[in-house]
Amino acid sequence: MPKVLHTATGPNGEAFKRTSDTKRYAFVLIGRPSISAERARVVTCGVAAEKLFNANTRYAANGYEPSSWMIGKPARNPDFADLAVEFREKGRADAIAWLADKPATAAEHRANVEAAALAVIAEREASGAYNVFHALRWSRREDLALKGLGEFPMSEDFRAIPVAA
Repeated sequence: MPKVLHTATGPNGEAFKRTSDTKRYAFVLIGRPSISAERARVVTCGVAAEKLFNANTRYAANGYEPSSWMIGKPARNPDFADLAVEFREKGRADAIAWLADKPATAAEHRANVEAAALAVIAEREASGAYNVFHALRWSRREDLALKGLGEFPMSEDFRAIPVAA
C-alpha cells in the first residue's frame, strides 16, 4: 500500500501534515497552548521548589549531599551539592559566606522560581506562541478525535477539522 499524505489547514492558515502507510485519517484535533494553564502550573512548580529548597538545605546544612532520589537528578540542583562540599571542606563559616548570594529563605526561592517561569510565559506570549494551533490527535472519525480532549490539559480552543487525503 502506498504512503498517503494527509493534510489539513488550521483556522490561522497553519498547515498540518501526516503520512501513513496503513491508516486513512478524516479528522485532526487541533488546539492552542493554554496561557491560563501555564500560569496555574507556575504556582504548582513554585510550591514544589519551596519544598525541595527546604529539604535540600537541611541536608546540606548537616554536611550531606542530597541523594539523587531527593532532587530528581544530581545535575538539577548543583548548588546544594556545592554547599555540602563547602560545609565538609571549609567549615561552617565559609559555607555561610558562600550562601550570601543564594536565596535566604524557601519563600524567596519560590518567588524567584515563579518570577522566572512567568518571564518565560510573558516572552512566549509576546512572540505569539499561544495563538498558534498544533495538531494533537489524528482520527478516522470526528467523535473519536474529540473524545480525547482530557488528554491535553495544557491546551485550549480545541477544534476537529477535516483532513484532505
